[in-house]
Amino acid sequence: MLEALAARRTGRSGIARLTLLAHADEVDAQHERARVLLEQGQWHAPNVFYRDQPVRGDTAFVFAGAGASYADMGQKLLADLPQLKQRLASTAPNLLAGLGAAWQPGFGESDPSEQLLAASALAQMHVGLSEDLLGLRADAWLGYSSGETNALFASGVWRDPDALMADMDTSGLMRSHLAGEFRTLKTLWPEHESFVTWTVLAPIDDVRKTVAEYPHVRLLIIDSAEQCLIAGDRAQCDAVVQRMGRARCLPLSYSLAVTCPKSGRSPKPGTSFITEPPIRCAAVASTPVRRRRPMRHHRNGAHAPSLIKRPTPSTCDGSSNRPGRTAYGSSSSTAPAAALRAPSAVSSAIARH
Repeated sequence: MLEALAARRTGRSGIARLTLLAHADEVDAQHERARVLLEQGQWHAPNVFYRDQPVRGDTAFVFAGAGASYADMGQKLLADLPQLKQRLASTAPNLLAGLGAAWQPGFGESDPSEQLLAASALAQMHVGLSEDLLGLRADAWLGYSSGETNALFASGVWRDPDALMADMDTSGLMRSHLAGEFRTLKTLWPEHESFVTWTVLAPIDDVRKTVAEYPHVRLLIIDSAEQCLIAGDRAQCDAVVQRMGRARCLPLSYSLAVTCPKSGRSPKPGTSFITEPPIRCAAVASTPVRRRRPMRHHRNGAHAPSLIKRPTPSTCDGSSNRPGRTAYGSSSSTAPAAALRAPSAVSSAIARH
């Protein structure tokens, strides 16, 4: 490795790897610094990354839900690496344009469809960063909530993000039925006009007991044994928050009436686009993750991440260019890793063609 470093020789052969990070005018100094460190046996230092053996195991790309969106996301990344636009501009130009909404004032209070579009655009840019710039290749794609959708696109199971977003916008699912106007909830709970979502940091059993006392509050998503999402009528959610302790609760601007039995009555026009045509990739399995008790997907707030694995050649007979039956997830405020740490979780394995 020292010989290769001195000769400035790069390559991908051999078992050892050295990576240096430096500005253009600091490259020579960083090479010298790395040489000294390696001679001294100091293999770990800022901006110097060395391994004498390959990292064991497989590689997974992990996608968070749209609830993890934030103002100005992706702006600095694209300023530093403008070439990341090229891949998305050719495959999903409308998705790319949606990222610009995150750079406008008031993005945190925008409707969920805009946050979803921007978060999905950034997720796909990170795919380009990982594959094209870093040369990584995934063995599995893990998604939580709308991250499931992004995982399906990243893995190649679905291939037209703009079409899905256009169909979703036309359906009114995000702007009218399950968010925005909340028409579905207004039909079911006409006396309650305001719907809110909170993240709660508290033992799940304690949250369940408290929520059970309020008929218009639901436990939506369990992220871990100590973290979950609740949603429902504003006044009743406020009461739950006061009971649990305001310091342990965080309000979310990204509110969706999903993973909730009441929201299952959304009109067919709002959901038909994610069920037809069915995806042709047939191998689907469920895998328990540190499971203590049986838990169903989308039952009692038990929304779980989906895991898409690279299949054997005989796994699939083809794939659809349009979204199919393995469809959209739910609102989330946390990264997928939090869901994987949940005491009970079920992952859906959907093989890639």
